[in-house]
Formats: sequence, structure tokens, C-alpha cells
Amino acid sequence: MPENQDKMENARVGYQVATTMMITESEIFWSKFNTLLLANSIVVGAIVLSMTTEQPIIVLKILSIVLSSLGIVLCILLFSILKRSEGYFKNWTYSARQIEEEYLKDTFDILRRGADLSDGKTVYFRLGDERKPHQISCWGRFRIGKSSSWIIVCFISIYIILFLIGIYNLLIINT
Repeated sequence: MPENQDKMENARVGYQVATTMMITESEIFWSKFNTLLLANSIVVGAIVLSMTTEQPIIVLKILSIVLSSLGIVLCILLFSILKRSEGYFKNWTYSARQIEEEYLKDTFDILRRGADLSDGKTVYFRLGDERKPHQISCWGRFRIGKSSSWIIVCFISIYIILFLIGIYNLLIINT
């Protein structure tokens, strides 16, 4: 009997560690994502500013092309960093869920319910004598990883457009 209690205690501690790491990784992900938005907004702003000068200064036109290229590299780098963070998040989530399913299924099923919610399924809660259904709307089911990837694709598209405008402006100045 003590061996079984030790296993349960180890499972609870492991579960607590895994969920804490999952929460921490989620916070880190959002910090990285906010950095992505800020850095890209600054770069896009600098490019637009360099392109809107009334004087045809060739250095500023070249700067807009260079900044557009750096913006694309920045997006690729940040995409890689976010994917790595997403991988760690999944690792901690799957670890906690495995412990939950193997050792704690009689106690609670928080992560399984979360996965069901994320997949659009209805989950039920017993509140007093009542069984309450809960479901996330279709707008709430967007996956964070996919949403952040689409935002990066949008920034890359903006950089490509600004790069092409920069080349066009450079060619106009030289003609």
C-alpha cells in the first residue's frame, strides 16, 4: 500500500511540475510573440518613414530595401523561435496529460477537457446537482500556433511588398 501511495504522490508532484512548466512556457510564448509584434512594427514604421521622404535621397531608398530584407530574416527567425516554444509547450502539456490519464484519472481530467474544448467538443461540469455543458465558440478555437504563423506570414508579405516598392523607387530615382 505505501508503494502505491508513493506512486500517487510522485504522480501529483510530476503533474504539478509539468503544469507549472506548461504555464511558464505559455507566458514565455506570449512574451516572444509581443516582441515579434513590436519589432516588426518598428521595422515597418522605419521602412515607411524612409520611403515617404519628399526628397529622392538614394540612401533612404536603399535603406528601405535593406530594412525590408532584414524584416524578412527577422520573421523567419521569430517563426523558428515561436515554433520551438510551441514544441516545449506541447511537451509539458503531453507530459501532464499522460500523468493525468495514467495516475489521476479518478481524481480529475482538466487537460483532457481542455483538449476536448479546443477540438470544439462540449464538456460537462457537475455543479451541485446540475450538469452544466460548456463549449468554446468557433472563433475561440483558433490555435495559437497557427494564428501566430499567419501574423508572421502577413508581416513577410508586407516586407516583400515594401521591398518591391523600394526597388521600384530606386529604379525611378536612377532614371
